Amino acid sequence: MMRHDEFPRLIAIGASTGGPRAIQTVLENLPQDLTSMVFIVQHMPTGFTKSFADRLKQVTGHMVSETIDRETALPGHVYVAKGGVHLTLQEVEKGIQILHSAEPSNSLHKPSIDIFLYSFAQLFGTKRAVILTGMGADGAKGLREVRIKGGITAVENENDCVVYGMPKAAVELDPAHKELPLLSMGGFLSGRLI
Repeated sequence: MMRHDEFPRLIAIGASTGGPRAIQTVLENLPQDLTSMVFIVQHMPTGFTKSFADRLKQVTGHMVSETIDRETALPGHVYVAKGGVHLTLQEVEKGIQILHSAEPSNSLHKPSIDIFLYSFAQLFGTKRAVILTGMGADGAKGLREVRIKGGITAVENENDCVVYGMPKAAVELDPAHKELPLLSMGGFLSGRLI
């Protein structure tokens, strides 16, 4: 049994095409007593992320909700980035504050995984971040930034991906990321696998 203080403080998951099912699998493999703050950025349009969060809560048993602008993140809670806006995080006196922004307006995806991961990388504490299945390259630069800032990073391996585009782009940019099967991601993110 893992002690609470052995869990990473912060967990980030980025995904696109094929992501909803992959994310559900990852959450189902996270311990129910997890004390980490978990943030999910799934490419999904406005109006769909709340129902996605509600479904994840129902099927995984974790406390999952869509992000709310300026709320304070809570340990042991899973947050799904709201569709149609960018998600960033900042350290404040009372903890970690969730922020929504429409800028930059020229970003291909809202929410953008890269924009989120750049802010995630700056936060204090132990961090783990992964890029799951998806088309394109969103998240590759941000994942590298997380690793540069001391976080531990991984991507879903090619055999398990619906589309290997985003994990492939991340590995091409920074070969130091681990490549893991989907069923190992929960263990990796919770700190059970190094």
